[in-house]
Amino acid sequence: MEKWMIPCGHAGSSKNSNQIDLIQTIIDQSKRSLVMIDTLKDKFAIKTFGSNWTDVQEFQGSIQPLSWFPKIEKELGKPLSKEELDKIELNTLLKDSYKNLQIIAVAVDQMISDEEKRRGTLIEDYRKTIELYVLSVLCEIQTASNTLNVARHKDVERTIIDPKDKNGDDTTMMTRHYLIIRDYLRLLEYIIECYEHVKSKL
Repeated sequence: MEKWMIPCGHAGSSKNSNQIDLIQTIIDQSKRSLVMIDTLKDKFAIKTFGSNWTDVQEFQGSIQPLSWFPKIEKELGKPLSKEELDKIELNTLLKDSYKNLQIIAVAVDQMISDEEKRRGTLIEDYRKTIELYVLSVLCEIQTASNTLNVARHKDVERTIIDPKDKNGDDTTMMTRHYLIIRDYLRLLEYIIECYEHVKSKL
């Protein structure tokens, strides 16, 4: 079974059973994950494109997400509107954020495979700074869903990847990795904002 289908087998989960505590643990772990990817994004940009993240984002930020990626209704670094936040419901948030993070986990697994194929230098960064932390947030959401008896979407399969996104030259691969990192950042920001909003209404 794939790692993202049994995330708590790869990352420890909290022992909370209180709804507010469960949500807070998801928020806390998502913030840790955001800190970790923030530490990597400049290193990635400099090694890959020879520029810092801000400059890469300025020139490539408008590129559309990968076709099989989750639709994240949020601009990077910009807060959601109150109208958007007020639409959020906990059960749906648990289900959708879990599925979307599973998609990220599949994408990161492909990033690692790409790096192995090209004998790149970011393999361990991808494993320790992205993959491990994606699994840790997945584990906390899975724990909360199980505790609160919220059914999850069907597990995401590796076959979700568009075949063309498994190949390509170095430039194509690195552009794809940029898009994955960018949209993972967007998703983490979205998750933190949404769970904080839901918690504030409990």
